[in-house]
Amino acid sequence: MKKLFSEILGTRVMTENGETIAIIFDVLIDPDNGSVVAFSVLFGFRRVIIPLDIREWFREVIVSDADVIVDPFEVIRVKKILERNIFFLKNRVYSKNGRYLGRVFDLEIDLEQMFLIKIFVAKNFLGFVHFDERIIAFSDIIEVHADRIIVKNDAGFEKVVNRKTEMVAG
Repeated sequence: MKKLFSEILGTRVMTENGETIAIIFDVLIDPDNGSVVAFSVLFGFRRVIIPLDIREWFREVIVSDADVIVDPFEVIRVKKILERNIFFLKNRVYSKNGRYLGRVFDLEIDLEQMFLIKIFVAKNFLGFVHFDERIIAFSDIIEVHADRIIVKNDAGFEKVVNRKTEMVAG
């Protein structure tokens, strides 16, 4: 199942007996290989859920119990990525030849494989109006830094007309 992060944001986390224990606020992705490392259930990654602890994903995320919500610094892989301070959402994107393409405003994630598939990038006006939107496959990303993402030269990137239509077609 593929989902946009904008659709995942705000998803309830529930125990198997139906108790709501958290809400998803953010996602942590390994910049080196695109794997989803954790989902934040408090602002600023103060508490996280590791994908291995997710039993099922329907409209809600189902976990065994509240003990799966942990401090991110208890999980070495999560801690290492947080210390690098590299995030995809809102990061600036440049082509290899230095052309500014915009900022990441959404992500497409494969929830079965827990892997980043695509980033959605757009320039914006006054922080509100998106224009020149593009879809960039994770395979087209060359490097990810704290302040920028470098992608292959942009000649072949899909222009976004309707994110849902593009996701289904791609």
